[in-house]
Amino acid sequence: MDPAILLEALTIGLITLIIGTIIFNLTINRKNKYIEKPFGLHISFFATGFLIYIISELISSTQIESYL
Repeated sequence: MDPAILLEALTIGLITLIIGTIIFNLTINRKNKYIEKPFGLHISFFATGFLIYIISELISSTQIESYL
């Protein structure tokens, strides 16, 4: 796999992590200030952004190759 795609996927994963954490803190965590965040919350936010980007790149590259 191309290193540029992995770098972009890491960037999208970090952006998803930041946005997900902000939204979580503004909504759910505001009601329950004294309850800790779930254990894998940050990992799941990062993995979601990373995997969605990788899957979308794979799908788009196979569609482009089928047209050629």
